[in-house]
Amino acid sequence: MNEIKAIWMRDKNEITEREYNDFYKTITKSSEDPAGYSHFSAEGEIDFKALLYLPQEAPYDMFENYYKKS
Repeated sequence: MNEIKAIWMRDKNEITEREYNDFYKTITKSSEDPAGYSHFSAEGEIDFKALLYLPQEAPYDMFENYYKKS
């Protein structure tokens, strides 16, 4: 049905910087590029592929409602 592979499932050599940044902006609804990212896979008893993004700055409410405590 869907012929397009998820960005984290694609080979990182075929993904451009712009594609990484556009994906970040899509999932975070941010207008800024991320400060950095890591595209990696881990193998062992469980195999997985992942993208880890670091935002430019912390969200304004990061420490509010921390475990439902103000």
